[in-house]
Amino acid sequence: RLVGILARGGDASRALAARHGVPLWTDVAELPADVDLASVAVGSAVQGGPGSELVLALLARGIHVLQEHPAHPDEITAAARAARTAGVRYRLSTHYRHVRATRGFLASAERLRARSPLVHVDAAGPVHLLQPLVDVLGQAVGGLRPWAFADPVAR
Repeated sequence: RLVGILARGGDASRALAARHGVPLWTDVAELPADVDLASVAVGSAVQGGPGSELVLALLARGIHVLQEHPAHPDEITAAARAARTAGVRYRLSTHYRHVRATRGFLASAERLRARSPLVHVDAAGPVHLLQPLVDVLGQAVGGLRPWAFADPVAR
């Protein structure tokens, strides 16, 4: 269940917190002790954002973290180490494959592959969505062997 929103405190975040009837916090230090999990949907350093710093601060507070892609491998490693030190879990999200529209696309691709092998794929997207684009396309074409997107923390 959503227990609050951590954001800069602008109009949009205030409205979102009000719409969901939850508190708005503007600093990790304001979070109550009973917060179990945080979903970080803030650009990481690879995008010029503070997302990875936020992840580390949450992990240091003993909060499990799910971070949205993309993140630099060094950021992922630092977060995994911080999670291990704090005794909590950290995971990088590959949530796009679970979005309804993506599931529909993948089902259609599977039906097409059953009828005829794919010959060519042409795809374009912004750099911050490159990982999920490749992940979804890999599923759509039946794999990108020898490569795979797996949970980097579980290894």
